[in-house]
Amino acid sequence: MVTPLGGVAAAAPSRMSRSPLTAFDILPQNLLVAISEPRLTRLIRRDFGASADHVLKLLAELAARHPGDAMFSSERLQAAVVLLAGGGSPHRAIELAETDWRDLLVATDLADADWPHKLDQLLGQ
Repeated sequence: MVTPLGGVAAAAPSRMSRSPLTAFDILPQNLLVAISEPRLTRLIRRDFGASADHVLKLLAELAARHPGDAMFSSERLQAAVVLLAGGGSPHRAIELAETDWRDLLVATDLADADWPHKLDQLLGQ
């Protein structure tokens, strides 16, 4: 847009629906793609049985729908989906993740700084 004095005005910043990732969220160990993590895959196969492949597909699709947000492909968020689903349908957990993934982390007790320890306890090391 050109201003009345002939200059160019900067575009207004877009409004984000949630705050961006923090420096903590983008540490290398938080960017692992969960579906390649054997320990999460083991949990999914154990808890979901014959539906495990479908759940893995849904998690891959979730990450693919949000290519600009690394949290959706993280082991942390994908484990939270699995935990909230509890062996049942993961659709409610996925919907919560897409509405505001921070709420999903709170609901599954993975929002605090000790979440790596909690995942290790749940999934093994």
